[in-house]
This record gives sequence, C-alpha cells and structure tokens, in this order.
Amino acid sequence: MGDADSVQIVKIIEERRDLSYPIIHGIGLFPRVAKEMKELAEKKGGNPGFAIITDTHVAKLYGKPLEDRLKATGLKADMFVFEAGEENKNIYTYADLVARMLANNYDRSSVIIALGGGVVGDMAGFIAGTYMRGADLVQFGTSLLAQADSSIGGKTALNIGSVKNAVGVFYQPKLVVIDVATLRSLPERELKSGLAETIKHGVLGDAQFFEYLEQNMDRILARSEEHLLYVSKQNCRIKAEIVEKDPNEKGVRRTLNYGHTIGHAVESLSGYQLTHGESVSIGMNPATELAVEICGFPRHDAKRLKELSKRAGLPVTMPFDMPFEEIIRITASDKKAKDGNARYTLPEGMGQMANFGGEYATYVKPELVMRALQASR
Repeated sequence: MGDADSVQIVKIIEERRDLSYPIIHGIGLFPRVAKEMKELAEKKGGNPGFAIITDTHVAKLYGKPLEDRLKATGLKADMFVFEAGEENKNIYTYADLVARMLANNYDRSSVIIALGGGVVGDMAGFIAGTYMRGADLVQFGTSLLAQADSSIGGKTALNIGSVKNAVGVFYQPKLVVIDVATLRSLPERELKSGLAETIKHGVLGDAQFFEYLEQNMDRILARSEEHLLYVSKQNCRIKAEIVEKDPNEKGVRRTLNYGHTIGHAVESLSGYQLTHGESVSIGMNPATELAVEICGFPRHDAKRLKELSKRAGLPVTMPFDMPFEEIIRITASDKKAKDGNARYTLPEGMGQMANFGGEYATYVKPELVMRALQASR
C-alpha cells in the first residue's frame, strides 16, 4: 500500500448478515484495484468475470486502462458502455446492459464494477442488485459527487420518465475505491457540482468540516490532491457513520436527503440540464429557510451556507423560468410525501440535524414551502 493509500471500513450488520466493506482512498490506485480483484476472484474460485459498467465519457479516460489491468492479471473482463447523462439512467439502458452481459456469459458469480460518477454508480448498482438476484458490486467513483456521496451507502436507482429515482434497491458494495487522481480530468462544472454534497455533509454532520471547507475552498477548486484526499476521507466518514446506524433509511439516514426534496424537483423540471449537485445546492437554500422558521437554525449560518456555495461556483437561487407552483406540485407527489405535504430534513444548528422524535424528517405544508421558496430567490 502506498503512503497516500488509506482504508476505512463501513460496518453494516443487517438481518444477522455482515454487509461491512472497505473504502480504499488514494492517488493512482489502478494497480491496487487489479490486485484486489485478483484476490476477490481467488476467494470466489475460478475466474468469475468482471463486468466494467461505465458511460461514454469515462470509458474514454479510464475504461480501457482498467480493463487492460484486469486482463493482464489473467482475469476475464469486459466493458459495457452506455450513453452518458442522467436522462439515460432509465429502464431501457438497464435492459440493454443486462442483455449484453447475458450475451457475454456473465453469471451470478460475476463481479460488477461501477466505474464513473453518480449515474454510473446508480445504474451499475441497480444491475448488481437485480442481476440473477444479486452479483458482487465494486464502486469505483471517478467524480467528486461519487467520491463524496453516491458510491457509499448502497443506494441504487433508476428514473422513470420525469420521476427521479422512481425504482431502486438498497445493495451494499463489496468494496469502494476512491482515487482522487481521477479528478484531474473532471470537467470544472462536475467538480463544482460534487461540492454540493460535500457542503451538505458539513451542515448536517460536522461543523468543523464546514469550517475547513470555508478556509480551503480555493485550494479544493485548484484540485490540490492533498486537500481532495482529506475531503474524500471526511465525506466518507460522515456518510458512513450515518449509514452504519440506519442502512435502509428508517431514521437518521433521512438526514442525507437535506436539500434533495426541492433539489430533485428542480433537476427534473430543468430536463436534467442542471446537474444533481447544482440542483441540491439550489434546494438546500429554501430548505434552510424552512429550518430557520421551524427549527431555529441561526440566520447567520444560513448566510454562511449561501456564501460557501457561491464560492464553490454553485447556483443558490431558483431559475426564474421555474414556477414555484410546479416545484410544490412535484414535491407533494414525491414518494416520501403524505396528504400533499412534502417531507423535509432540516438542520437545527451547524453540524446538527433536527431529529423530530426520531423520524429525522417532518411534513411541511405547501404554504410554508412557498414562503421559503420566495425568500430564497
């Protein structure tokens, strides 16, 4: 293991099954991944086959190098590529990829490697959770969004029409790999987009981490690998601590949805022209307005959140061509809504979420949401 490599363990015990898995952090981890996959194949017996699922953007950069590394160790490996974009995270792409895996003789003993950002992780994770009733999954996040959030915790999902994450399964990976060297090639917009989930983690779980982001945002945007590695480890620590307590989102894990109720509506209404991170950044601000009114969240901390998001290059106000009535309509039809009232997770202080009697979320009337939307514009 190189000096820059480190390992965290996510400990999940569910229904008497140990679903714990390691997270490997480092810089330049492709050789390490090939070694890990060789060891996994030996434990499984034979040559189970490694299906690398990725998108058209990532395939050009990292797909072939990873495939070649695996083949060089004697492993069966193939790349299965789909068109990049949130709009392609759908049932048709899923069916196409599964059909191609079947045609290449991948079976239940196979290992699926999700190589890419959040969309790839969702797609590959959903396939792994359902392919022949479950195949081993490795999450190799190449975007800041994936490294900060989506590759950890076992959430997978597909969109149906305009409904984001309409179907999905909780399916924990066997291994998560976070190589911050892959962020060198990340487009600027995607880097900034990933910072939304990072800022979110500071607000909901660690006030000191939020302060670190305030003090070091310029270095992070400049892609200092030292700072990106630290951010990666803190993101994983904060999320893992929550997921370990509540793997299936029955309580405290709901806090990870902070900013997402309105954020998902914004993302859908934009026709996915706004990224997930941009949408979450927009969604956090009206959610914080609700927190000020409902939970007594300090106004000066709400201002700090908005200023840090701006410094990260993220949008913080609702697009003017997006009617508030439509936002409320979509949030009220969310799978977590009840009687026309959307459910929100809200901070009560920096680094501390309101627990609402152990539910960690509360239903909010549309008129309060409307006021928060108006105040956040």
